[in-house]
Amino acid sequence: MLDTKHKMFFLSFFAIAIITTSLGVIVNELITASYITISEAGTIVSARSLGYLIGAFASTKLFYKINYSKILPLYFLTIALLLLVLNCNSSLMTYIIIFLLFGMLKNLVTVGGNQIISLTFVKGLNNNVINYVHALYGLGTFISPLLSGFIVTKFNISILYTVFISLSLGVSLYFVFSSNKINFSIKKKAKLESESSFRNISLLIMFFALYASCEIFIGTWGPYLLTNNGVSKNIVYLSNALFWISLATSKIILIPLTNKLKNIKVIILSIVISMACILMLLIENNNMFSLITMVLLGLSMGNIVPTVMKYITINRKVTSADTAWCFVGAGVGGVLSSKLFAIILQVNSKATILFCVTCFLSLLVVFYFLTKNKASSITLKA
Repeated sequence: MLDTKHKMFFLSFFAIAIITTSLGVIVNELITASYITISEAGTIVSARSLGYLIGAFASTKLFYKINYSKILPLYFLTIALLLLVLNCNSSLMTYIIIFLLFGMLKNLVTVGGNQIISLTFVKGLNNNVINYVHALYGLGTFISPLLSGFIVTKFNISILYTVFISLSLGVSLYFVFSSNKINFSIKKKAKLESESSFRNISLLIMFFALYASCEIFIGTWGPYLLTNNGVSKNIVYLSNALFWISLATSKIILIPLTNKLKNIKVIILSIVISMACILMLLIENNNMFSLITMVLLGLSMGNIVPTVMKYITINRKVTSADTAWCFVGAGVGGVLSSKLFAIILQVNSKATILFCVTCFLSLLVVFYFLTKNKASSITLKA
């Protein structure tokens, strides 16, 4: 039976997914309505990625010092206030600052939430709770583009912000009245000190930077690219929703099915299929083709990160103390690639597809070198 603690985690992940996954729809709407240029959109997306990076680092320190249940209402109240500002002042600088803060808040909730789950729930229950919150997060990423696309198509972007403000305030109020029933007791665990090689850590950062570049291209720039290529807006937003839900569900559905295969084969196969799907966008852009391609992309890409993490853990390519570098790589990749994609899009939209293919090819090269490296040793300190 679900208690208040479970509900708090489920609702926070679900709500943050609905609000933050809407960026692809928002960027597409702002560009097509000529509110901002492609280059300015690239700056906004880069700002959000920088926020992810800051939020990931802050969350690793923050939740040992504060009560998670007490700070969550403040997070969602802050999101509501930021959206209110955005609704009143839609200048470029406002968008940049607010999406930087959105990125920070998202990772403070999701990365911090994962940490709290692993440290506070009864052993054996952790995996179930993590699976449930990620399933709800995946559901939120599916609903978000459909809801956002419907609102901006039938009404306008100001109404979308108003809906998100109402959602954020509702979640914040629920947490205010529920937080007094919850006490998270966190015992600081023994600390793992890194003895991973500089080369292995560098390769890990490069891998996640390249993966984040591909995910941002498909999830955030994909709607604009498809719209620009003549795909109807309803199909564009549906395909974006299908990509995100496929990405989330593949981690639950496909990973158990691929357990019988060697990790290296699964990773290589997933990257190759993803690359082939991207290349298919160069050939055909009709409505049904776009939907099928986005589903295949989500399913194949969803396998990459969990399988790579499993591989490097089993083979001790890096220690668990160094997994925070994944967030560094993803953050750096997001900041740089967002602006690069915007610059290339202004010249030739098809060139961005080739750039994404190059990122997938580079993933294969980096992973190859990672498999050839020696394992790391681990030092445990109390």
